[in-house]
Amino acid sequence: MSNRKKGEMGKAAGSSSSTSTSSATPTTPAASAASSPAKTPAPAPATAAASPSSSSSSSSSSSSSSSTTPKKLARAASIADFYTSAAGLHDEINPANFDAFKNPAGADYDLGKEGAFKGFHVLVFVGSYHAYANKYAGAELERKGFAVTFEQDAAKFIAALPKADVAWIISGAPADQKWTTVSRDDFVKAVTDFHNSGRGLAIFADDEPLTVEANAILEPLFKIRLVGNTPGGKVLSLGDPKQAGQFGRHLITSGVVNLFEGTTICYPENDNVGDLEVLATSFDNHPVIMAKDIPVGIIPPPGRVVVDCAFTKLWLSWKEAGSGRYILNMCVWLLGLEHRLAQGLPLQGPLNTPALAGIKYVWQYQHGGWYNYDTTASDVVEAEYQDFLKNPHNFDVRAIQSGHWQYMVDFRNMQQTNVQHNAHTVRKIRRVPATLSA
Repeated sequence: MSNRKKGEMGKAAGSSSSTSTSSATPTTPAASAASSPAKTPAPAPATAAASPSSSSSSSSSSSSSSSTTPKKLARAASIADFYTSAAGLHDEINPANFDAFKNPAGADYDLGKEGAFKGFHVLVFVGSYHAYANKYAGAELERKGFAVTFEQDAAKFIAALPKADVAWIISGAPADQKWTTVSRDDFVKAVTDFHNSGRGLAIFADDEPLTVEANAILEPLFKIRLVGNTPGGKVLSLGDPKQAGQFGRHLITSGVVNLFEGTTICYPENDNVGDLEVLATSFDNHPVIMAKDIPVGIIPPPGRVVVDCAFTKLWLSWKEAGSGRYILNMCVWLLGLEHRLAQGLPLQGPLNTPALAGIKYVWQYQHGGWYNYDTTASDVVEAEYQDFLKNPHNFDVRAIQSGHWQYMVDFRNMQQTNVQHNAHTVRKIRRVPATLSA
């Protein structure tokens, strides 16, 4: 660790503690993502209006917390209720103003809308540098609507995981993690269960030895081990994420054209990233940011994952090129809202519950509003969809017969094409719980 970092980020002394803002645990399903030929019109889902909840915060060295009566999120019509119009855009944006690093200035160019995430809870484990972890992140996430809890006791962290929507692990050093309040195995199991329940996980590490909890999770889950210490301090440019000094186009880099790589940086041993996608490569030519999306074909699916090898973006470098926006975007993306909306699943909570396994779905198509397929056609499409989930690489476009018409149904892009009609009409389709289709 650099002398500069030691001088600016001395470890806070004192007993373990947590800080939190109010959180809610809504479970209302939300529809939006697919549809097909039908006879009876069904009204489009109501637009979301997340119910407000109060929030408060305190520094990460205190032990205060607050809570309110849990509220449920309103049903959402589409991802547009959560994402800005800048989602997925980078140098295509033509803003009124740029910041000092030539990134578009203003929250309108973040991935997530301001205040759109009321009721969502972010749980943060802090392994070292407890006094610094909440310097910026908590207040900035609250601005988006998130409730945030910072926890430095591993046992308290895993006890709180079941109610979290996104979990962060900011890895610490061996001197700070003796596994006294919880065993290493129990910590790993709790985090693995959380990931396998379909919820998002961010893993932050830094130069060795600040890799303890990160490696505890990454080695069994993804066969990845973080090692080393390379000097950072440079700004990555938009380009090929596998080339030194560059990062790639992704939802979590929305609104970012230049991105700070970090101050001191670890990296995957032998640059092995397993089945994670490299999103950025440091100037020393090692992967510095990696991610894994929700996989197709696993039912129920595990959640999204981001691994960042330079955690000082969270405080020391928050105001450097693109850092703050990237962190906020990451947290929004980890919610997996596109997937949940597309499948008509609850916006929050685990996806591997018996109740969700028994949900009956119907298919709809868009023609102005959303209309149900007739029952027979919906059942045929559902059968093909289940086959697609189990064998996604065989065919992602299926031929479906419905009455007098034949359709090509594209499950990746969620659209149907009438192959017999002269106009070859293309319509968006979606899959929704039957209870939301009336």
